[in-house]
Amino acid sequence: MKKITLNSLLCLSSCILAYGQQFSNGPLSTGASSSNSVAAPSGFTWSEMQSVGGFTNTNFGYGASYNNANSTNFALADDFVVPAGETWQLTSSDIFLYQTGFAGTGVPVDQLRVWILDGDPTNTTPPNVVHGNNTSNVINVANSADALMYRISNATPGTTRKIFRINANTSFTLTSGTYWFVFQAHATNDGGIFVPPVTIVGSRGPVGANSRQKATDNTWTNVIDNSTNSTTPTPVPQAIPFQLNYTVLSTETQDLIQTKVYPNPASDFVALNSPSPLVSVQLLDVNGRVLRVIDGKQSTELSIGISDLNSGVYILNIKTENGMTSKRFVKN
Repeated sequence: MKKITLNSLLCLSSCILAYGQQFSNGPLSTGASSSNSVAAPSGFTWSEMQSVGGFTNTNFGYGASYNNANSTNFALADDFVVPAGETWQLTSSDIFLYQTGFAGTGVPVDQLRVWILDGDPTNTTPPNVVHGNNTSNVINVANSADALMYRISNATPGTTRKIFRINANTSFTLTSGTYWFVFQAHATNDGGIFVPPVTIVGSRGPVGANSRQKATDNTWTNVIDNSTNSTTPTPVPQAIPFQLNYTVLSTETQDLIQTKVYPNPASDFVALNSPSPLVSVQLLDVNGRVLRVIDGKQSTELSIGISDLNSGVYILNIKTENGMTSKRFVKN
């Protein structure tokens, strides 16, 4: 159910950034007319809960907010994949939310927290936080806006749940793998904020949906819509909409970012690990004087003895078959 939309393909030379893209976890809009032929206001579309095969969705949205007293502290999470062989440079992200009855100017939230995990938050062994945290405010109000959609039920279209797109400053580099995007917001009036699920015409929930919700007591559960056919609940897993704005780094840039120098600080030696064969390495002091030049021997691993160096900061100018980079280390 994951969808990638190519925004641009631009590379001016042997570039550092290969091309800009946007990852979308799924759609929200169901069109300018409801299933019972009620037109949305001019310039807007509906995001309509679906009724399929006699079963009707019941959830307008899911809590994803915290208040000042911390008596409410919900978050939402969903997964995404950075494909094998790619490295993404995230530039920003977008989430979609509403506050029932909001009639103010601007957007209904003043704080947004975003963090990225390297695993499912419901795992017995908690995953690692690879970016962000659950305390810092990363909202970009200037780039946030009305999403020009209203969340409505199948039976009664209305305009009390206006959806907003909230932009977050999330600049970070991710290598290939499966990650979980987690977020929560704070309302300007300290009230509740809700996130409509991914909505697809003719579907009560996307195939493969597996989003999670964190409750105030820090327990994580599956996000489920208890669709009904009058009396019988039929749980359907839901997906949470979000967008990631990013560029795919070129092979050259990936290699240079992934070149590692360790341990750091070091005492007797430093080791280099590079995805590409090493050509040569210059060892410099902090003033830029070249102390030593080491043959890389076309190896991806190299150990450099430093026991003779005085304590301080040193620089390694590293040349690989794909380019050059500089790394610093501290000699104990």
